[in-house]
Amino acid sequence: MEAQLNRGGRLVGALAALGVVVGSAVSFADAGAADAEQRGARAESSVAVLAPDDARATVALRECLPRKRAATFEVRAQRLAGSVRVGVRVALLERRDGKPWRAVGVRPARWLWSTPGASALVVDRKYRRLRPGRKYRVRVDVVWRDRRGDPLASAKRLSPVCRVPPALPNLRPVSLAIRRGGLYTVVVRNAGSAPSAPTTATIVAGPWQGTVAVPALRPGAVYELATFGPPCPAGSVVTATVDPGRVVRELNEGDNTLAKVCPPPVSR
Repeated sequence: MEAQLNRGGRLVGALAALGVVVGSAVSFADAGAADAEQRGARAESSVAVLAPDDARATVALRECLPRKRAATFEVRAQRLAGSVRVGVRVALLERRDGKPWRAVGVRPARWLWSTPGASALVVDRKYRRLRPGRKYRVRVDVVWRDRRGDPLASAKRLSPVCRVPPALPNLRPVSLAIRRGGLYTVVVRNAGSAPSAPTTATIVAGPWQGTVAVPALRPGAVYELATFGPPCPAGSVVTATVDPGRVVRELNEGDNTLAKVCPPPVSR
């Protein structure tokens, strides 16, 4: 479904093929000129082409939020001498590991045009619901036109890349309690974005080690496990490790262990 511009200059729509939601804020823009859109598609190779490092046409990755599966890109195009309007066309590109970059969506991106005589055109394009395990960037075409509507110069830009991690579980111990009589309790949480498979957790107190089963957990779910062992020596370090054998593929393998100092015995 092609996204549409409303009167307030906001673009809200869906790239139906993949469910990606896109929003756009346009400054100094006039998006209602159909004739300008048609001329924008006829940018000719004979016009001047701005160098890749020319700061008069830039695209930046303003915000990359992998956990929220969102990214915001900012396009800036300054007015050139002799130009009256500048137009930009922004296309979202997606890449899987080992695959080439490809455009998201089936229809070509629309041209957005500045108000005649404006000093610059700024377009903020925000994408949400990006797919896990993908990399994203935008490809930008820029065209400057003179008073007759003829192309004066053009530029092409590629933005930096925003990577969305794959949907994986992330098991981590969030609390470790040492109680009287050698009772050890651990709270395990799945802080990832996918369900986890069953695994185990180990508790180490001095030379003693105990192993407890951890069931499959949905994203955000917590599970409290408990086991008895010999009382730990005061001042020693007790550790709890979830999935010590790395049976479960996780988003972060470095947060599976929690340590706590064994407190002195309570005096009667």
